[in-house]
Amino acid sequence: MTALCTLAILTLLVPGATVPRPDLQDGARVLAAFQQHIAEYLEIHRMAAAGLGDSILCADPEELFRQSATLAAAIREARPAHEGNVFTAAIAPAFRARIAAAVHAAPIAPPAADDEEERVLEVHATILAGRWTYSWLPILRTLPDLPAELEYQLVGRHLVIVDVGANLIVDILRDAVPAVRRPHDIGPADPCDVHPELPSCWM
Repeated sequence: MTALCTLAILTLLVPGATVPRPDLQDGARVLAAFQQHIAEYLEIHRMAAAGLGDSILCADPEELFRQSATLAAAIREARPAHEGNVFTAAIAPAFRARIAAAVHAAPIAPPAADDEEERVLEVHATILAGRWTYSWLPILRTLPDLPAELEYQLVGRHLVIVDVGANLIVDILRDAVPAVRRPHDIGPADPCDVHPELPSCWM
């Protein structure tokens, strides 16, 4: 019996000896990669903010707007405006799957998308928080935590990460929220309807 076979048998026989599940390992890797991209952005944000001096507490709205615009300009200069810097090809599917699960488990559907406003989204653009965006807790509370400088917002079916102080779009996950049928569109149930994140029906 080879040493490899002996080790495999001992692993099965020893109480409590387990092999990590691949899906858990993959989830940990995705989370670590996401946190790394967030940390890289945060370093740029903080260096840009440090170069602008101290912010003025209790400043009037005009001054606050000026500070925000100045910070946004410094971040744009220091960072390429590339969609997918945070929501990479390896990270995006995990976010979409988690969001899809949250939507289908929620008792009510998310707000309907507004196509006119969705078309203007781009990285490093200013975002009109509260006018374009909405926060829907069934989705947002399933996502990894962000530092205080950043927040998730939803614009139609898109998930965006927003730099709060700079009022700047950091990255966009397009079509993150699965399309939800309106009541008058609902027809006979399809077993694949509950798995919109999968490329094809597996049932």
